[in-house]
Amino acid sequence: MFFLVIELTTNDTSPFEVPITPWMLQGVLDSVKKDYGNIPIYIHENGQQTFSNSSLDDWSRVKYLHEYIGSMANAL
Repeated sequence: MFFLVIELTTNDTSPFEVPITPWMLQGVLDSVKKDYGNIPIYIHENGQQTFSNSSLDDWSRVKYLHEYIGSMANAL
């Protein structure tokens, strides 16, 4: 069976953005790898909601993607 422990967290994102919690993705990937071996995993979409007019000032999105890509690399 697969159980996931959810940890409530806050960080420096705005109230309109999803908190950046890359360690949770890494934990899920590590659990799947431990329980099922080194099977292929496809992440179809992973993104950060930002303000609609922030297309040129999107440092929170850059930070979000950087941290999540790093957590995926750590899980390899």
